[in-house]
Amino acid sequence: MLALQSRTPVARAAMPDGQPVWLVTGYDEVRAVLGDRRFSSVSSKPGYPTAGGFGLAGSVLNRTMQRHDPPEHTRMRRMIAREFTPARVAGFQPIIDKAVEDVLKEVCASGEDVIEFKKQIAEEVPARVTDEIMGIPEDERAFFKEAAAALFNVHDSAEQYLESETRVADYIRSLITTGRATPDGLVSRLAKNYSGSEHASEDELAAYIMHLVVAGHETTTNQMTLDMWSLLNTEPPEGRSLDSLTRAEWLDVIDELMRFHAIVRGGPRRVAVEDITVGDVTIKAGEGVLTSIWTANHDPSAFDDPESWSWSRDERQPEHLGFGHGLHQCLGQYLAREELATVFTEFFGRFPAATLSEGEGAAVFGSDSTNYGMHSLRVQLNRSKRNEDSQEHGH
Repeated sequence: MLALQSRTPVARAAMPDGQPVWLVTGYDEVRAVLGDRRFSSVSSKPGYPTAGGFGLAGSVLNRTMQRHDPPEHTRMRRMIAREFTPARVAGFQPIIDKAVEDVLKEVCASGEDVIEFKKQIAEEVPARVTDEIMGIPEDERAFFKEAAAALFNVHDSAEQYLESETRVADYIRSLITTGRATPDGLVSRLAKNYSGSEHASEDELAAYIMHLVVAGHETTTNQMTLDMWSLLNTEPPEGRSLDSLTRAEWLDVIDELMRFHAIVRGGPRRVAVEDITVGDVTIKAGEGVLTSIWTANHDPSAFDDPESWSWSRDERQPEHLGFGHGLHQCLGQYLAREELATVFTEFFGRFPAATLSEGEGAAVFGSDSTNYGMHSLRVQLNRSKRNEDSQEHGH
């Protein structure tokens, strides 16, 4: 699509079901679409690109703020936004620290020198953090993890997907109505403050919480796995090592890897509610739009050498679109950044000599979910090398 971007950043295309859409790939053009309220996110509007599971009739996620425009979107976002401000996320840091500490202790206790990073770390940390923040009862977390995982299988039919959604939504409703969720968790706070009020119905709350689960589990897992592969495949800056990076440096690296990988497939979708000119093209009212975040983040007119990632990208370059842009920009971005920074800081603090494992199947790219990622990533911890290095330096 990069070749298409260089020729025609707003081009005619078709969805898998044959529905005609405008495919928007240029950085400036994607940013313009996502920032313009004349492009609607309401999936029930005629012309909205619904292929691939987006906007399925009956989908619980159609009730979330991601599928609404103002003023409904404003009402919904106001309820959730206060839970994910930078200050609020700072309050979640002990939860993140404990999840990372527990997972890495389990890795250490296993005695293994080659681990399956995705399964043992990248899946475990986001799940535990999300469960704790939500207030999922400990004895129900295994069930919840299994039920939530079914939401991401792109091979499911529409009927199978809706069944999986219903299962998770029914479970969340039961948490709200029975009060089983832990009192200080997000589910309990939302239920106490908004359920049954003019702010939100029980179904809306279930949809909000489900959306947070979708964002909190799968996307962070895939980003973390791809990031680890990139980190172990690239030499650190001269004179530096991965166990010496500061927190601020890790956050910068993570942001750059967000730009580079841009894991969301199929980008945000919109439908024009009036005639709008984007770039050199006039998109007519009622025509659907599919944006590509990946190509926008790799646009050479916006980023220097976009096909590579940098340990210290020039701050004068524009903000990447990995978390979206405009009204629907990801609320969980601060939480995702802190999870990733904590994992990498603690992992390389314990295993500074870690390398990619060798052999067939050590790094398998691809995903069965709605986000790009890896099926597996084997990492060699090189525990003995760390001990040798410690002895050499007198530790």
